[in-house]
Amino acid sequence: MVLMIRELDAALDMVMHGFWKVPALIVTGLAIWPALKHWRETLTSLTHAIHSRHSTVLMIALALLLVYSRLFGMGELWEQAMGANYVRDVKNIAEESTELVAYSLIWLSALGYLVEAKKLSFVPKTRPSSTTIESDISV
Repeated sequence: MVLMIRELDAALDMVMHGFWKVPALIVTGLAIWPALKHWRETLTSLTHAIHSRHSTVLMIALALLLVYSRLFGMGELWEQAMGANYVRDVKNIAEESTELVAYSLIWLSALGYLVEAKKLSFVPKTRPSSTTIESDISV
């Protein structure tokens, strides 16, 4: 959500320059507060997420989005590569296309997490055996 707000910074700049930070901080706070409040469940969920097979796709997508697309979109890189033929629109198309691929991979990994969670919730729970410690001890 914060990344989407950041992507919409041009629209939010119509309110005030840098206004995107206000909704981004609100969303961040709304996400962090319950995570800190229920930190044990957060750590358990994070452990399950990291051990999921979808985490690899998510990590690659985040690296593609947060690192590669920013480096790939550097104007100086394109100016040196294209020389006198530098056209900013070409750079923007390449950068935005890279970001679109990254966001698509993030969406696919989230979908994979969802499908995996749905499958796990329908797995029948094992029933405890009828012989327990309490039944072995005569009252």
